[in-house]
Amino acid sequence: MRKKALTQVSFQAKAAVIFAHAGNTEQATGILNTTESFARKKIDAGGLGVALRHIAKAFAETEQLAQALNILSDVSDNSNPTPVLIAAATKQALADDAAAALAAANAVAAARKIDDNRLRAHTLWTIAAEQIRAGDD
Repeated sequence: MRKKALTQVSFQAKAAVIFAHAGNTEQATGILNTTESFARKKIDAGGLGVALRHIAKAFAETEQLAQALNILSDVSDNSNPTPVLIAAATKQALADDAAAALAAANAVAAARKIDDNRLRAHTLWTIAAEQIRAGDD
């Protein structure tokens, strides 16, 4: 049952991102809120961190960064928060919020379990490219 529920959460999160990219942010938010409630009720503690990470990443990808980071605070240490932090930093960079993007990237760099320099480098590169594009060398 747990695997099926996690698959549902993953698909719902992806669907919400698609709705947001299509301009229907209200529908996306509704899907993510419903999916979060479902996950918290139906998924046991062993899989909840993974489910919440999917939901938090979708919130970040739909530019609802405060909600993403709020959910991320409930993600267990066993579930890697890196994808959510990278999505948040990238969205902030694309929105020309360099200070917030750098703060998110620093959170990525400071996270205890992150050993992947490639992911950290990609995030920082995106921030730098957006700063140059915005004229904020």
